[in-house]
This record gives sequence, C-alpha cells and structure tokens, in this order.
Amino acid sequence: MAQKRPWWPMKIAASPKRRARGLLKGGDPGEVMVLVPCRDIHTLGMRQNLDVAFVDAAGIVLESRRCLPPRSRMRNKGACLVVERFSSASPWYQEGDKVVLSLARREEKETRPQVLMERNEK
Repeated sequence: MAQKRPWWPMKIAASPKRRARGLLKGGDPGEVMVLVPCRDIHTLGMRQNLDVAFVDAAGIVLESRRCLPPRSRMRNKGACLVVERFSSASPWYQEGDKVVLSLARREEKETRPQVLMERNEK
C-alpha cells in the first residue's frame, strides 16, 4: 500500500508586497504560504513561531527550521522559494525532501492549489 504523503492547502505570494507581508496579517490554520521568488525571510512583527523550508529550483529542501521565533531572520542563497506556516506539531519538511506544488482535487467539488511532501527515505 502506498504511503500517504502529507499535503497542505497553500497560498502563493509572488508580488513584492505580498511576499513582504507573508503571514504577518494571519493565515488559515493548516495552510502554508509559498513565497516565490524568495531566499531571505524575517519574522519582524510576527506574534507566532513559524516553520520554514528553503527550496531550490528542483523542489529539493535545502534547509528547514521549525519554531522560528518572532524577530528572526533567515536566508539561503541557493533557494528560489520558501514554504512557511504557523508552527505546528504536524509533519514538516526536512533537508532533502521534495516539495511538489500541485492543483489537485481533494473533494468532489473542490480543486485547490496544494503543497505535497515527498520524503527522501535514506
């Protein structure tokens, strides 16, 4: 039996204004924000910790951090996008995982953008 991959509904922040705002104005629980293009983030003004993953052009996670506190900054020069969410105990990316952005039908009447995780089993 195939193992179920974790997935999250997503919002894409592609404009400079939207990327700068990120999750600052809040977000839906269980939803991730994809910042593209992006290789540098900050949590100035945030009230919650974030889980973040820096991803290269091939979709491979270069760096991952859970519970990044407010007033922090991270950058990864090799990244082309960042996936972030409010910190949660649910599974999150690790270095080497593959990020898959997709439009998938989760329910009969609903098609939404989503982010899937492919775990690189070692």
